Amino acid sequence: HKIKSAESSYIGLSERMESYKKNINITKNEIDNYASYIGLNNLYKSLNDDMFSEYQIQTELNDRLEIIEEKLKKVAEDKANLNKKYYEMIDKLVLKFGLNELEESQYKSVIRVFCSSGSNKPISTVIWYFTLNNLKKYYDRDSLSLPMVLDSPKNAEMDYDKEQALIEYILEEAPNYSQLIFSSIGFNPKDFRYDGNIKIIELNNSKYQLLDEKTYCENEELLELVINLQLI
Repeated sequence: HKIKSAESSYIGLSERMESYKKNINITKNEIDNYASYIGLNNLYKSLNDDMFSEYQIQTELNDRLEIIEEKLKKVAEDKANLNKKYYEMIDKLVLKFGLNELEESQYKSVIRVFCSSGSNKPISTVIWYFTLNNLKKYYDRDSLSLPMVLDSPKNAEMDYDKEQALIEYILEEAPNYSQLIFSSIGFNPKDFRYDGNIKIIELNNSKYQLLDEKTYCENEELLELVINLQLI
């Protein structure tokens, strides 16, 4: 009787153990499934956050890109207008001075440096510098006014008419500079009409002498000071 009772008790305990094991396995599976769900949910949320962040960055970059593209478009338009104005200015002077050797392609753009040959070389140099200054004034009237110094701009081979036309052009452009100084051999003021503010200084010093004796003596101290300061 005791054996049967023990056996019955053992069987009951075994069944209860099996029941516990099943319940534990079910619970474990539920926990595993829940953990997987939480993990996948967190991953999904993280991916969504990253995608939204990337979308915001991309949208911001696209907006900035549009602004930059608009600015580049405006710069391109301004550049085209500037080159067009530059071409018009130069072309009028090319026709005025008869610089037939210059091709239009040589002065289509402000970044291209052109130069005539022979007796026309100083003319092309002067009109190039003067045009750049006029172009600066055209686009910015309040820009810094600069001085200009031309050391005998005419060429020995230049004919009389072109020489006179060049000097007349220089005198006409003088008011566009804070100060314009140019030297010319054989200049006759009576041959030109010019602004009354233009001051003409005639040098009658001896050949190969920069200053006459009287002027040198009057400015000797100043000259020595300048030389000592290594300004010349």
